[in-house]
Amino acid sequence: MDEMKKERMRLKSERNRLEMEIENDIDEIKTMFAPVTMAKKGLGKIVSKPEKKDLLSATGGMLAEWMMKKVILRNAGFVKRWLISKGTANLLSHLIHKNQGPIYTKLGNFLMKLRGSRPHEREVNPV
Repeated sequence: MDEMKKERMRLKSERNRLEMEIENDIDEIKTMFAPVTMAKKGLGKIVSKPEKKDLLSATGGMLAEWMMKKVILRNAGFVKRWLISKGTANLLSHLIHKNQGPIYTKLGNFLMKLRGSRPHEREVNPV
């Protein structure tokens, strides 16, 4: 009976050691494939359009597509021009959609400077 308890404890400690080893191996694999995961996410942003497309990201995407087609890749072949311009438009749409808060703030400050007032000098009109 005593031998069975010792064997059971030994097997339990061996199982714990093997579980820890497996967890370490899984962590190493995750670390090894991290660049692949990042590349997959980046490729997904190039291939797909954002789910919610607002005016700013749509305008930025169309502008990027036009610049790539008409200005930068004007002498390239049709397929290359089409693929690169679509990918650039989708990527820029994702970037604008992700950072739209700071973009709207900077755009508002720029428009206020054009009007002649500073952002911190805005007056509130009583209703």
